[in-house]
Amino acid sequence: MSTNSEESKKKSNAKFVRMQGTGAISWIGCHRESIHEYAAELRRRIAAKEQTGTASDYLTAPLIDCETGNSPGYPLINWVNFNPFCPTVALLWYIPVPGTNEGLLKLHVDSPFNAERLAFGLVPEDNELKLLKEACVCLFAANGHESLRLIRSPPTSVLHGQNWPADADPPLFDRELSRLLFKKVAASVWPDNMLATCDFMRRYKDPWVRFLEECNGDLSRAFGRVEGGRGDFDAARFEQWFDLVSDPEHVKAEQSNFGLAWAYAIDSARNHRRRVN
Repeated sequence: MSTNSEESKKKSNAKFVRMQGTGAISWIGCHRESIHEYAAELRRRIAAKEQTGTASDYLTAPLIDCETGNSPGYPLINWVNFNPFCPTVALLWYIPVPGTNEGLLKLHVDSPFNAERLAFGLVPEDNELKLLKEACVCLFAANGHESLRLIRSPPTSVLHGQNWPADADPPLFDRELSRLLFKKVAASVWPDNMLATCDFMRRYKDPWVRFLEECNGDLSRAFGRVEGGRGDFDAARFEQWFDLVSDPEHVKAEQSNFGLAWAYAIDSARNHRRRVN
């Protein structure tokens, strides 16, 4: 946490909370009212659903533009698409609702050109995070909600508690749970060129070189990662893909180049506008 005066002022007025089963402590800063409003709307949506007796009962159509400001949360799992035309980073959070035993299941998706803040559900806290984990399995199996997908294409990196950079607090979910989550969602986003995708990742450790080679091989790959052709899911190929995208050295290479890709995307868009105008 930052130690500047503004951060210290917020922290001095904070309410400390401990999440069951993790030992993690964070603090509640601003946006208390908005969090309670979001939670109330999610409860209303949950109550209007037909109940199934499973953890999917805690999930709903997502709340859009769900801003919770500096309110703390617990990162669960992180994924990245390293595409220098539009690099994208997504992080799934659990945001505790002050004064309750519930929390928002919230997705942050950021690119140079857009930011999404989506709440997909309201999940009770419990020992060992059993309900939260089950709700996330349901969320990934459904790929979010029919009104808005959680994932549009397989990411190029998946970060979890065991390959997270040492200079930041790691996500709560470990490698095996992360593998399960992406296996649940994989069939709905499986591309027809996954064989080539895995081959490029194995051959080119530098993400810039890999991306350029992909462009040289088929320019549509560079622009079409979000909405590419769909192929038949291959369980064995999935295991290869997951091992590649979660490999610590691969993750480190993409992370260290992500800021440059972000700046490149902005410059490319700016130059394109100049040419058009």
